[in-house]
Amino acid sequence: MRYFSIILFIIFSNFQVVAGLNYIQSDTVNQNLSDKAKLSFFTGISHEFRTPLTLIQSPLETLIKKQSENSETKNVYELMLSNTNKLKNLINQILDLRKLDDNELQINIQNLDVVKYVNDLINSFEHYCNKYNCNLYYNSNYSSAYISFDFQKFEIMLSNLISNAFKYNVDNGDIIITLVITDKIMKIEVKDTGIGIPDEAQNEIFNRYSRLTEYYDYREGSGIGLAYVKEMAELLNGSLSLESKHHQGSVFSLNFNIGYAKIVNEKPCSLQIKSNNAVKNIDYINNTTNDKEHTLLLVDDNEELINYMHSIFINNYNILIAKNGNEAIQIAESEIPDLIISDVMMPEMDGFELCTLLKNNRITNHIPVILLSAKNNNKAIIDGYNTGADDYISKPFNSDILELKVQNLLILKEKLRNKFSFNIDTEKTIYKNSDQEFINNCIEIINKNIQNPAFTAIKLSDELNLTQRTFYRKIKALTNKTPGDFVKSYKMEFAALLLKKQNLKIYEVASEVGYEDVVSFSNTFKKYHGELPSKFN
Repeated sequence: MRYFSIILFIIFSNFQVVAGLNYIQSDTVNQNLSDKAKLSFFTGISHEFRTPLTLIQSPLETLIKKQSENSETKNVYELMLSNTNKLKNLINQILDLRKLDDNELQINIQNLDVVKYVNDLINSFEHYCNKYNCNLYYNSNYSSAYISFDFQKFEIMLSNLISNAFKYNVDNGDIIITLVITDKIMKIEVKDTGIGIPDEAQNEIFNRYSRLTEYYDYREGSGIGLAYVKEMAELLNGSLSLESKHHQGSVFSLNFNIGYAKIVNEKPCSLQIKSNNAVKNIDYINNTTNDKEHTLLLVDDNEELINYMHSIFINNYNILIAKNGNEAIQIAESEIPDLIISDVMMPEMDGFELCTLLKNNRITNHIPVILLSAKNNNKAIIDGYNTGADDYISKPFNSDILELKVQNLLILKEKLRNKFSFNIDTEKTIYKNSDQEFINNCIEIINKNIQNPAFTAIKLSDELNLTQRTFYRKIKALTNKTPGDFVKSYKMEFAALLLKKQNLKIYEVASEVGYEDVVSFSNTFKKYHGELPSKFN
């Protein structure tokens, strides 16, 4: 696994350099670099990346062929290869833009069936339907039509538009791709039912390196894709247009003058790819048997990263999965995991807001939280710790370091639990303020009912307005005791204090802590303190 981590570190760190210029916050970097300077910078490192990427890609392809189907090793290799190809595609786009600026970009014409070509490309996005829980529809006015075109650039352009349609869609949304061939004209339209683009930002998005962080800060990207599509469309005697309303979806249209189209089959055709609902996969993972001591909740909207972290921790921990902050809150409240690892940039609720809500919720405020983020500037790190996060780790992360941080936080948590003691004087507890407040609240309720023989842990959870299951997990996490043992332990500590400081008979002490039967009280006392109350000093 260490070998895998090193290669993944190389891939993701390189990807971050290329795709994350908008996050560079160094004092030594001029934030007002011109597009030309940025492109020169990107072009230089892009050429440098090609050789190491080739040396990663080729061995990976060889290793994949040697692995048995569905093996864990093969899955990790394929994850690495997938991200290598993503980085290569981004590098190719950067280099194409540089060649375009220098009037060196060549057009490579092929004569192919454009209907079939688009159909095959759309089929390659099938896994996106499950990943983003969206449905994909493709309609063409012909079943077969040959045109002469630069299909290599066309594939990159269309892939960018389709990828964005998924990325900026809503849960259970639709993506509709329409291809229309007329005399000398080809039009392809990519429509989504997503979050849309505000009017004031619609011109800006076609600029190189433009990122609408004020609207979509949780969406990772380079700000190159749409600029590439627009400039390549114009190079190929075409245009890119947009119609969009904020929160009502977007329609991107590519229009090309193609000169001539050979229509082979005039019958219209269509394709549908329905989502299998990726949430089912999450539910499957979350319903696995809790056969290990500790449970982790992993929160991220990136399926590949979730799967990778799952592979890191599954051998030693029970794993729960959430794809956004809202899901994480629900799971954390119901399952009370021992630790949470969350990405920062996510849809619906980002990691900062999630951590703030967790730390201000009396049910979950004791759970350690590790935040993961591509933002590694000082402000982002400070913001992370200000939300109450117990640790903040920048991407790309080293899996060994992440594992050690998880292990150390859990060890620290265990030490605090093992040190737990009522000592009646709750001012001396070793809990942080929120946890101490919860324990003090429990003790206050027990004190009010301590003489009541009918008072139980169930009634304590009712007084706290918590379900029995939630109260069990919360008190177990804080004290390593069951709720019943928690109540009993406090009563025995209080009984010992009465025997030491008060001139009371044993039956009077038993009555003071809610025991009607002196024998039962004496046996419980001995079990807890190691000697009978009559011999206790």
